[in-house]
Amino acid sequence: MIKANRKMVGAAVAVALMLHGTLALGSPQSEVVEQFNGTLLSLLESDGDFQSRYDTIEPAVEQAFDLEFMASKVLGRGWKGLTPDQQTQWLETFTHLTASNYAGRFVGDKGPSFETLGQEDGTHETVVVRTNLINPNTDDVELSYRLRQTPGGWKVIDCYLDGTVSEIALRRSEYGSVLRRDGFETLVQAVESKSEQLASAKSE
Repeated sequence: MIKANRKMVGAAVAVALMLHGTLALGSPQSEVVEQFNGTLLSLLESDGDFQSRYDTIEPAVEQAFDLEFMASKVLGRGWKGLTPDQQTQWLETFTHLTASNYAGRFVGDKGPSFETLGQEDGTHETVVVRTNLINPNTDDVELSYRLRQTPGGWKVIDCYLDGTVSEIALRRSEYGSVLRRDGFETLVQAVESKSEQLASAKSE
């Protein structure tokens, strides 16, 4: 009965979005998001260890995300104070943590699926694609992605949990303060330590 109601609600939402012209099924932006979400589902369905999940998600992250843009934004003004070598090192560190987060958190949960709820115009010529992770065993989770046009196509520049919690904003608050207070090397060590914790926690 609950599943039937969920389907009815989903259908009603889809109709409402189409009437308002925001669903945009098959758009370049939604295709980027749906392909990435498909890789996330493969992680959930996998019985592999952390490294195998990491090897699966890391190329998908690099393909779908504008990682250099995101890496710069999480440091705010601190990004411009880094040397070119430090910017390269930070981009590699940030990329590793981003992939490690997905590899460490999307683990062994059979039966979930994603649905695309719709998309809408965002600020500064961006587009927000809203999706829903439907999990028969727990509450559904809304995951939204903000994308911008780049020379390489549409890329994700931010993710929102439950449609409101910005990943970039959360990381900027944490990483920017560490960089200002403790310096670049301490920031890199702290982020690398987080990646190692994610790997070890799911490998035990």
